[in-house]
Amino acid sequence: MDFNVGTFPVNAPTDVTFTAKVGTSSKTAKLQVNPVKLAAITCAGNTVVPATPLKCTASLDGGPPQAITVALSTTLSVLSVPATVTINKGTDKSPFDAKAEPIAQSAPVQITGTYAGVSKSFAVTVLPVALDAISIAPDSTIPGSSPQGIPMLSITLTAPPPAAGLKVKLSSQVTASHGDSNPVTLPASVTLTHQTQKFSIEPRPVASETWVAINASSDFFNDIDKKSATLKVTPAPLHNVQAIPNNLAHLPLGGQAIQVFVALNGTAPDAGASVDIQYTGDTPIAGPNRVEIVKGTNYKQFSATVSPCSIKPTCTSFITARYLGGQKHATVTIDQ
Repeated sequence: MDFNVGTFPVNAPTDVTFTAKVGTSSKTAKLQVNPVKLAAITCAGNTVVPATPLKCTASLDGGPPQAITVALSTTLSVLSVPATVTINKGTDKSPFDAKAEPIAQSAPVQITGTYAGVSKSFAVTVLPVALDAISIAPDSTIPGSSPQGIPMLSITLTAPPPAAGLKVKLSSQVTASHGDSNPVTLPASVTLTHQTQKFSIEPRPVASETWVAINASSDFFNDIDKKSATLKVTPAPLHNVQAIPNNLAHLPLGGQAIQVFVALNGTAPDAGASVDIQYTGDTPIAGPNRVEIVKGTNYKQFSATVSPCSIKPTCTSFITARYLGGQKHATVTIDQ
């Protein structure tokens, strides 16, 4: 006849003797009840990154009669664990966290737990701090005039960088344009001392819309963590045309000279900005049909001569500027 025997947790190996009697005859059997042993150290993954603790567990092969303490250690200081973890009575496992320090390259580490002379280990790899994301805001700009501010390149890492900082490689390339060269010049690399940092981008003026990809990577050999963001660089449009003075009266037969200002909403490109000028209205205005706003500037001043008004008491004439499909005009009134 078979029957089950139940045991209770013990602190040390314990021998138990069973005796069965029938009349004057008896038989015995012995059973050794052993204390629980450390069964395993396990973690939720095989890799760990700085700033994101790895969840691990110390497990026994049964429930202890009372709370027991498992000693913990790692083979490298870049990964830290508590000195001990307690497994309470009534359970057979207990969780703990493994925390990684920022490092520049991957490192294999063993997490080891020891209890009652039995050790168990789990292998993990500490991953280096890497590039997580980049962005540009605002992502469109007119060099020399950006109401939203200078474009800022924001670089975010997967974790805080090592104490010495983390070097990130930068590059740029034109992805779409109408013949313009790359207007963006970047340093070959920047060193990040915080998990997220921002750097200004000040592109040169362009003659036509140009899209530039900004690339970043913390891996200098394979660009494994390469990230990209796009910046649209727009040419400066016409801002306004001003005639000074713009109200005239009693002009001599030879007319009167005025000063005309043609301005861009930004800076002219390297080739300059050629602006077409047209004069219309009740009385003639003599001036150049085209003016050049030189590179690095945003306006052109020139002289024009307004003829006397002879066809009615008050004449109205216009000076119109055209550039890149846009136009602006100034109005000049002339009294007899």
